[in-house]
Amino acid sequence: MAEDIATTSYETKELSKFIRGEFVWVRDRLYSISEWFADEIRREALSAFSCIFDAIHIDDEKLKSDLLLEGYRISTKLINLNPSSKILSESASEKEVGYMISWGYWGRFIFFLLNNQCSFAEKQIYLCASKYPLVAINLFPGAFFGEHFIILDQVTKEIQKRISLPDAVNLNISVLDCSALPSNIQVPLLEIQFEEELERLANFATRKLQEK
Repeated sequence: MAEDIATTSYETKELSKFIRGEFVWVRDRLYSISEWFADEIRREALSAFSCIFDAIHIDDEKLKSDLLLEGYRISTKLINLNPSSKILSESASEKEVGYMISWGYWGRFIFFLLNNQCSFAEKQIYLCASKYPLVAINLFPGAFFGEHFIILDQVTKEIQKRISLPDAVNLNISVLDCSALPSNIQVPLLEIQFEEELERLANFATRKLQEK
């Protein structure tokens, strides 16, 4: 459960497998969308990624700290991007900007995680999920989202099975059993459930923030 994770001491060695897996996911997507953004923003995002990636592999504590701080600084700039600003609206959609902002929250999450600031790390998850639930549930550990992750996981599997696109969504989601319905309406019904559950997830994240 999220409570168990949130109260665990976050030692770097305990998180190495999770963090390195996360970096593979983020690296691939960060490079794939970099063309959407102005050069300055692209450089900023890639720089933050590089700083945090190097930090988790370096043994020197002073250098590790410096790199994490730089990654934190850049990540904080990313979460403050304005999706409706002229420079961004000309080069990317609001949804695409949302991905970059979400990676800013992810960078801050890793920073607080590695500095044993569990409460602040958890807050980044819910800040991201309250605004960009679909990105958040792909970026962060599913245990923080409880039943919402389980439902979305099951529905996604059902959608993937019916449209035969295994890479359509990077999750799992079959609370709604459409197997007895005509195939032409199964996917739309599942997609409706998917969107409704994402909205519930965003509301859940907002409530979690209010509790803190």
